[in-house]
Amino acid sequence: MGHHGLDDGNFKNAGWSDSPIKSFDTTAALRCYSRVNGGRGVTLVLGVTGDPQIEWQHGWSTYGAIVDRPTTRLLAIQR
Repeated sequence: MGHHGLDDGNFKNAGWSDSPIKSFDTTAALRCYSRVNGGRGVTLVLGVTGDPQIEWQHGWSTYGAIVDRPTTRLLAIQR
């Protein structure tokens, strides 16, 4: 996979049935997008204003922040 999965894989919007993210607190973040390839990927959290309380699904979880800025987070994910 490319650098942290940014170049390879499939796009998944939070809430899609096959997304790593079942739901998140929309009052604490505007959007959550993932790109996955096999059992690894990244999740981009945009418009962060608090704890987005991401609810992972299908065995996915985060194992660290690649970028952690005041309003943007890029999370490494795996299952």
